[in-house]
Amino acid sequence: MTYITYGERIGLERGRVEGQVQGLQEAITFGLELKFGAAGVALQPEIGQIADPTLLQAIMARLKTATTLDDVCAIYRVRE
Repeated sequence: MTYITYGERIGLERGRVEGQVQGLQEAITFGLELKFGAAGVALQPEIGQIADPTLLQAIMARLKTATTLDDVCAIYRVRE
């Protein structure tokens, strides 16, 4: 078994989270395109700014039942 330093462990964890975030963002974009067409893809710049895996998972879950783009946006947009 190879010894991994604390710094290496932190780097591996960051890489894992970044990969998870990227995969979720891509899946959401794909789902938005399938469900809402070009209007859904137009949300990609906003989705691309989200780095919280938990929030992205919530968006994915909402995408399954959403009937409008507003249903999806309600998950991550702050109400004023």
